[in-house]
Amino acid sequence: MRPDQVIRGALMMVAAGIVFAAMNAVIRLAADELHTFQIVFFRNLFGLAFMLPWVLRRGLGSLRTNRYGLYFLRALLGLIAMGLWFWSLTKLPLAEAVSLSFTTPLWVT
Repeated sequence: MRPDQVIRGALMMVAAGIVFAAMNAVIRLAADELHTFQIVFFRNLFGLAFMLPWVLRRGLGSLRTNRYGLYFLRALLGLIAMGLWFWSLTKLPLAEAVSLSFTTPLWVT
């Protein structure tokens, strides 16, 4: 790897950390007015808005799979996980929720 690629990757990781922290804070603020399901809906709607140019450029063929059952299961589990994460952000102190999220690698392994 070239050094500029390493620096670019590190900067992207820092930017991702900042964006995720901001998203968590916005979820906490939005939870005062919106239900968790509504927050999940809008998060996915904005995700679609950001991904739509890529899909339009590459075509729907770039999302093609032969394992529709597994694809649906993955999407469903991801949606449930997102809903539970957003719900936990509304019920727990923000620092505690984020600290608990750091245990994910332990549970996955």
